[in-house]
Amino acid sequence: MNLSLLTSVFKANREYANMTAALRQQLSSGRYRPMVATGHSEGAADVFLPALAQDFADMCVLILSPEERDAAATAAQLASLGLRVLHYPARDYNFNNITSSHDYEHERLQVLSALMNDPEPLIISATPEAALQITLPQELLLQRTVTIDPEKPLDIRALTADLSLSGYTRVAMAEGPGQFAIRGGIVDIFPPASLPYRLELFDDEIDRMGTFDVETQRFLEMTEDPLLIPPAREMLLSTTVRDTVANVIRRQIKKIASDPDAPELSGRAAEVLQNELTVLTSGLDVDFADKYLPMVYPEGSCLLDYFQGLLLIRSPQTCAVKAGIRLLPGFGQRQLEAQILLRSKANEAFPKLEITGIFGMDTCIHTDTAIIVAVPFFRDP
Repeated sequence: MNLSLLTSVFKANREYANMTAALRQQLSSGRYRPMVATGHSEGAADVFLPALAQDFADMCVLILSPEERDAAATAAQLASLGLRVLHYPARDYNFNNITSSHDYEHERLQVLSALMNDPEPLIISATPEAALQITLPQELLLQRTVTIDPEKPLDIRALTADLSLSGYTRVAMAEGPGQFAIRGGIVDIFPPASLPYRLELFDDEIDRMGTFDVETQRFLEMTEDPLLIPPAREMLLSTTVRDTVANVIRRQIKKIASDPDAPELSGRAAEVLQNELTVLTSGLDVDFADKYLPMVYPEGSCLLDYFQGLLLIRSPQTCAVKAGIRLLPGFGQRQLEAQILLRSKANEAFPKLEITGIFGMDTCIHTDTAIIVAVPFFRDP
């Protein structure tokens, strides 16, 4: 059956209408308290979430699902309804000095940049693990977002320095996200999860700019609006941070060198650390930066520091378990608040709303289908 039709039927349910009215009342009163919607028949949550996202399309909505495949499927489902939705995937940590794919990282940066720079409401689909993973602080993202105004002269040297600090790599021809190229009076920039931009210059003036096709090298769409180029990497290491991490490594090398036990193991560890020290002090790309994540971003910022809006937690009991998986030390305040919400006993801590008998089903199959609704999450930023 058509999903749009199913959501229309769902919205006619009396319990659902009462819940949305209560949420709107909370918004107008400024007195917020999470709710729990339970009693869904199996599969009804796949209609409940799109219906709620449509009814609250005037604000940002964050949907947390237990598994990555569920989050991706939810994003695809909402996109099929014409809603503006982005998937915020979990990032695999890389603790070794090896090159890895940055595709997931680019998707995450697209979401973070949209929350900071785009006034239009956005629906985000993620897992608890992804939402709680440490990422760059809001202030740093804004600081490392490069603005290009076509009405102002363009300083190529300054642009090159800014893009490099924002994690971009200069290449002969920009063919993938995170790259930029400068050839005579042409500047190509390929932001994460976006079409590449081309700037054609006349001296230091921007003659024209717009998106272009990497294969044909032809312009796709011209623009006269300022460009906001987000960072290309989540892990941005300033000179100060590099020096801090380098000093920690030096101390660790001295420590293991003085350990008389297991000299062979100590020697291998010292060799690894020495290689990392060389990379840090040489200004090269630090592929193993995740290893020192708490030192790079001691603030413990995560997606929830960027988000303000309607939070929907699907299958909260399962999400509570997933929330503690593969997280590094150094939690921020928002991460701790999320842990408290997820670990609360939903049916005791929050008002309970039974939604049963949807689509004429008198007997419902009860699984872990409760949904926590928190609006907004949790306070003004």
